Amino acid sequence: MKTGWTCLFLLAAGLFLCGCHGVLYTSCTYPLSRDFHETPVGNKAVETHRHKLKEPFSGYGFNVTVSTGELDKLAQDAGMEAGYYADQKVFSVLFGLYERKTVVVYGE
Repeated sequence: MKTGWTCLFLLAAGLFLCGCHGVLYTSCTYPLSRDFHETPVGNKAVETHRHKLKEPFSGYGFNVTVSTGELDKLAQDAGMEAGYYADQKVFSVLFGLYERKTVVVYGE
């Protein structure tokens, strides 16, 4: 019986600490569009990244944010003329001390 409770506790802790909305590790993809009625499927994709690093020790809330580019410029460079839908990918570790958000736009 004690082994069963230990396994249950470890399973619950693993689900809490990792996964889509975990504390130690988060990795999820969300659609930024919800209306897909008659939305065409594009054959091109462009993405931009935003990296954020938080300083957890001083209590002043210092952080550094770096972005890799603007979507409209990246879309022009890739030859994309129309964007049809977008996704957002979120990757985070250690209570959000490091976070990377990626926006992916699909189109032609």
